[in-house]
Amino acid sequence: MKAIKIGRNTTLEQQHRLQLVNAENRLQQAIELLRISDIEIKDKEQFSQGFTAYVKDYLQQHKVLKFLDHSTLVNWSQLQQLETDYKRFYVPMDLVDYDLYATTDQQIQAYKYALRLQAVMNEHPLKDQQTNVPLLNFVNGSYEVDTYAILTCK
Repeated sequence: MKAIKIGRNTTLEQQHRLQLVNAENRLQQAIELLRISDIEIKDKEQFSQGFTAYVKDYLQQHKVLKFLDHSTLVNWSQLQQLETDYKRFYVPMDLVDYDLYATTDQQIQAYKYALRLQAVMNEHPLKDQQTNVPLLNFVNGSYEVDTYAILTCK
C-alpha cells in the first residue's frame, strides 16, 4: 500500500522555526561574548559546530594569545552554556519532513471521502452557517480537510 500526502504539520514546522530563532540568538550571544575578548569568528559555520572547540583552536593558533592564560580570556562557563543551548534548539529544517501521510486503507479512503465532502460543502448555499462536519474544519469561510481526524482512523 502506498502512503499519500494529506497535509502538512504546520505546528511542528512553526515550533522548529521558533527553535531556530532561539538557536540563532544563542549563536549571536556567543559571538558577542567572544568579540568582547577580541576573539574573531572567521568561520561561523565551523564555530556553530562547537563553540568551545573553535575558541580553543583559535587561541592555540594565535601568535600572542597562545601565551596567555586562557581561563582569564573567555568566560568558558557562559560559552559552554550558550553552546549547549544552541545544540538543544538547533533543528536543521531541511532534514525534517513536515508532510502528513495517510498510510492505511482506512485513512486513504477517509481522505478521499473528505475531499469529496469538502467539495460538496464548499458549494453548499448554507456553508456560511459553519455546520460541524466530520473530517472537515471550517476555516476562513470554507471547509478544509481535517488531516488529524483522518490520521486517527486505524
